[in-house]
Amino acid sequence: MTLNLSLLRKHSQWPLVKEILIKLNDKGFKAYIAGGAVRDLLLGKEPGDIDIATSAPPEFSEENFAKTLNVGKAFGTVIVVDKGFQVEVTTFRKDGPYKDGRHPSYVEFSDEKEDAARRDFTINSMFLEPFSEIIIDFFNGQKDLENKIIRTVGEPKLRFKEDKLRMLRAFRFASQLDYKIDENTYQAISEMVCSIYHVSKERVINELEKMSLGCASCRSWHEFLKSGLWSALNEIKREIELPKSSDFEEFGANDLLSYYAFLTYWHNEYRQLDLLRKVGDWPFSKKFKTQLTKVMQSYFVLNSDSAFFKKALAFDSPQGTLALDLWKFDVVKNRRQTQDLDDFIQLFLIISDKSGQLPRPLLQGNDLMALGMKPSPEFQKVLEKAYELQVMNKINSKDRLIKIIANEV
Repeated sequence: MTLNLSLLRKHSQWPLVKEILIKLNDKGFKAYIAGGAVRDLLLGKEPGDIDIATSAPPEFSEENFAKTLNVGKAFGTVIVVDKGFQVEVTTFRKDGPYKDGRHPSYVEFSDEKEDAARRDFTINSMFLEPFSEIIIDFFNGQKDLENKIIRTVGEPKLRFKEDKLRMLRAFRFASQLDYKIDENTYQAISEMVCSIYHVSKERVINELEKMSLGCASCRSWHEFLKSGLWSALNEIKREIELPKSSDFEEFGANDLLSYYAFLTYWHNEYRQLDLLRKVGDWPFSKKFKTQLTKVMQSYFVLNSDSAFFKKALAFDSPQGTLALDLWKFDVVKNRRQTQDLDDFIQLFLIISDKSGQLPRPLLQGNDLMALGMKPSPEFQKVLEKAYELQVMNKINSKDRLIKIIANEV
């Protein structure tokens, strides 16, 4: 795979990361960029946080950098702070037994191979020496990236026994990257589902949110349901009713559709307002519920008897694609005729521009005031009417549109 280091050099953390790496190297220590950042660079994506793994003991980082945070020192991690940025610097380590299903009871400092061996998935186990551009890959992470496979490092059951949340993380990465979970890894999850109750509700919810927003969320939710994990999440299961796994499979979508959008309209015994209130009661973040509410509002317009142009505006919104997919799913689930859906799509393609979006409005409020109109409750209605005339009649001339509106007002 091609390593895109330009994304690294443009990263906001890079100046501090570079300084740390150089200082560690100058003192004779090995130091690499580790984990998810390496994965993202190989995928041509801008990394999130950049972490460093090193042979230097944590005391070296404490003594040689001006400001550090030592909250993770017991596990070999020191956070270096400079100019508002933070970088985690962790000594190569081998983990002791995991007694709480999340943290090792102790760590032993080791080498880079043993450090890679303790990590969750092969795609997250690689190191990068950015100055020589060398990738250190003990567990074929690059091969799994190329083959789009989520596979644990070593024995799956051991990795999941160490941290039960890794079972959910497998589905989350599969959703975000549009990858498949390795057969042995999936089998281990299916056999260990009952142990997920050890994981806190907050950590579970965080992973479910991330999974639902991935590009392959529909397929990942389908596989998640088949694994049996949901059945073991009793505390959350009591708060949210799931559709059957077969309904995801029947729809056959691999991307775009958020599971949570399925879920809201699934309860068709509720009125729209009740549905939106129900979303508000779910145990998820405010930001996520706001996104979902917007999707649902657009969906309600699309799957209604509203005039075409009102539907077109709903589809042209940022959440329109999800809302349209939800409409498609509703048609499939209820075995309805697709004529209305097909007609809408065809007509939208006719009125949209080359980018597949509606054109920008030609008229603004100041144009109406130039015609002698004063701001009033009718003001916005006239603008909306002008925009509908513009789009539906493919009017490209502002002067022509003004003449039409002037005659009507």
